[in-house]
Amino acid sequence: MEWTTALSMWHDTHANDQTATSYDLNHLQRELYESTLEESGTVLEYINHIQELRDKLVMCGQTPSYAHLIFHILEGLPEMPEWTTWVMVTKAALPDQNSLAGFKKLKEQLLGYEAELRRKKFLLPDQALYTKGRRGNQRRQESTGPATHSVSRVRGKSQRPNSFSGTCHRCGKKGHKKADCWQERNITAPDRR
Repeated sequence: MEWTTALSMWHDTHANDQTATSYDLNHLQRELYESTLEESGTVLEYINHIQELRDKLVMCGQTPSYAHLIFHILEGLPEMPEWTTWVMVTKAALPDQNSLAGFKKLKEQLLGYEAELRRKKFLLPDQALYTKGRRGNQRRQESTGPATHSVSRVRGKSQRPNSFSGTCHRCGKKGHKKADCWQERNITAPDRR
């Protein structure tokens, strides 16, 4: 498009800027709606992501209310019994859901509940409650370390679905490998071969 005057160039540039801003606004609103704790991994990352989206929306000319942000935060929590009950209790206990104080109270309560869940699941501070992944493919972090095989305990003995049929190179007994040998764990460092 050719501009005949500086004013026509200004109006065209301004219209293009408004269009780009509205596209950004729509994208940010959709991202806010689709944000989840599972995608973020930790409560702090989740809250920071929501606050970052809020700041970007403000730059686009739309300031979401605290009630709006609280709604999206609560909607983005996992749909599991432990969280569903917590959300119901928290909604009733929040003093004012349309204020900065209500937002800060929710953040404080979320961080506290996450810490409680971490203690129950024996997770370290650097381990996320949820693994990051594509939507619909998130998994809860179940173990505290790398899993090598599944083991179920029955009366103190481990039962492996696919038992090893060879012989241990440590103790000479059948049914387990050297890496799984109980005798190896009882040997002190100087006695090892």
